[in-house]
Amino acid sequence: ERVMLVMRSLCAIFIAFSVVVAVKPNAIVTLMSFSWGTVAGCFLAPFLYGLYWKGTTKAGAWAGVISGLVCSLGGALYYGMNAGMAPAIGSAAMLSSLLVVPLVSFVTAKLPETHLAKVFPSVEEY
Repeated sequence: ERVMLVMRSLCAIFIAFSVVVAVKPNAIVTLMSFSWGTVAGCFLAPFLYGLYWKGTTKAGAWAGVISGLVCSLGGALYYGMNAGMAPAIGSAAMLSSLLVVPLVSFVTAKLPETHLAKVFPSVEEY
C-alpha cells in the first residue's frame, strides 16, 4: 500500500516535471547536451584505458570518473547552464578524465599479474 502511494507520487512528480520541460523545448536540448557531456566525461577515459592499457588501476578509473563529473558539473554551474558552453564543458570533462586516469594509475598500486593475465589474455590463446 505504502509502496503504491510512493510510486504514484513519483509518477505525478515526473509528469509535472515533464510538462515544465516540454513547455521550453530549448531546455531539453540544453539538458541533453550537458547530460551526454557528463556521461562522456565520466566514463570515456576509464572505459578506454581499462580496455587497452594494463596499467589502469581501480583508483585511476575512479579518479577519472570523479574528475569528469566535477569538471562537467562545475562548468555547468559556473556558466549558468549556458547551452552554448555545453560542448566545451563536455570536452573539458573528457580531457580532464583522459589526463587523470593515467596520472593516478601511475602512482597507485598495480593489479596482480595473475589478474591481468585473466583480463588481458594473449592473442595466441584464441
